[in-house]
Amino acid sequence: IGVIPTLGPYYIPGLLPRLRQKYPQLGLRLNENTTPNLVQALRQGDLDVAFMAPTAATETLEHAPLFQEPFLAVFPKDHELATKKNLSIADLARPDLLLLEDGHCLRDQALSLCPSNFRSQDQRLATSLEMLWHMIGAGEGFSLIPRLALNNRQEFDGLVTVLELSESEARRTISLV
Repeated sequence: IGVIPTLGPYYIPGLLPRLRQKYPQLGLRLNENTTPNLVQALRQGDLDVAFMAPTAATETLEHAPLFQEPFLAVFPKDHELATKKNLSIADLARPDLLLLEDGHCLRDQALSLCPSNFRSQDQRLATSLEMLWHMIGAGEGFSLIPRLALNNRQEFDGLVTVLELSESEARRTISLV
């Protein structure tokens, strides 16, 4: 089973006990990787299935949508947008938007939501969702975080503010591919 890194630590722990209960003899091997690597592993037969957000690369593979996961905007506690009522996607077109590195579908999803004229030359990037959390908590900027990634984030209480976006399209679809 493959899973993207922005989903694995938040979704798989709840799924594994149910899988083990239903299929106690299941020989399970997990592979957490970026979408391009998971797609390649699926095509080569190295993976049976993967949990991921569909992209153009997955169009020729069979996939079944499982659920929609909203994105939430996460700001340092003293950020000027942290108290904004009715936060919209247009508000996010700022140079302090933090993204994941190339290869992470969450980066592409966040950029696809921002206005087309927004592309920062000095974009600051994180190597993982965990690093993104720490950058936000340290006041380096803000980002879009999938809702499941808010589970068990008590260490950031008092350091960040989480706001919902007003647009319903600020979400990703998670599919079994």
